[in-house]
Amino acid sequence: VSDGYNVAVTDYKGTYRLKTCADTYYIYYSVPEDCEVQVNEYGQPAFFTRYSQSESRYDFTLKRKAGGKENKFTLFCLADPQCKSNHLTRFANETVPDLRAHAQTMGLPCYGVTLGDVVYSEGNRNNVPEMDDMRDLMHKDKTGMPIFQVMGNHDYTYFHTNKPINPDATSSTYNLKIQRAFETVFGPINYSWNRGDVHIIGMRTMQWSKNDTWNSYSTTFTAEQLEWLRQDLSFVPKDKLVILCVHIPLVNSTKTNVQKVISLLAQYDEAHIMAGHTHYTRNE
Repeated sequence: VSDGYNVAVTDYKGTYRLKTCADTYYIYYSVPEDCEVQVNEYGQPAFFTRYSQSESRYDFTLKRKAGGKENKFTLFCLADPQCKSNHLTRFANETVPDLRAHAQTMGLPCYGVTLGDVVYSEGNRNNVPEMDDMRDLMHKDKTGMPIFQVMGNHDYTYFHTNKPINPDATSSTYNLKIQRAFETVFGPINYSWNRGDVHIIGMRTMQWSKNDTWNSYSTTFTAEQLEWLRQDLSFVPKDKLVILCVHIPLVNSTKTNVQKVISLLAQYDEAHIMAGHTHYTRNE
């Protein structure tokens, strides 16, 4: 169980104690390998609940899979839909039916992860309202699978040079405020879940250097993200397959915290990084 900063493990009764902080936005759990990925009214994975400083207890009801953990499954990684308002119809009428039809040919349980840039805000273009539409279009009943989400550089809380973005009561930094629109619609920014013998992680890879310039981002992780990942992986056996899902590829980054994330993954017998952003296929 996590708040995105700290991670706790439940005891045999399901009880846990979790330390939160002023920037905590959600309380959520890492879906166990032998439990269903349940969905909410929007058909999206339902593993999180909004945090309130007035509440001190957060209960989750998990459902065991009838056949236990899945030895085989298919993971769909969807990169950069970048939908503007005039793209929604094509996404609904072309992409979603194609995705569902392909999933039906697999003969296995299917799950999805978007690798960021779900919408296309840029400069004065505000596509934040389309986040709700995209969430609805990626409903499990429409796509044939529950789809987890990763934040991309176009998925930010709307701001431009004439309207700088500033911290507020729930965000101690403008970089946290930048992620709140995406977070509110799609759920936690840094999270994990399990299928079979695979541990899957979603993390944000952008940090903005200016609060009034939409494209002032660079590829890195904060110290808080690094610590969260360290805690998350501390409960994952080294013989498990680990898949890190991010938006911007890490391959060319020399940032210290990026290299530390790669070092954490290198402790595992097999680890993969799935990324979008570049709009072309590359396998390393």
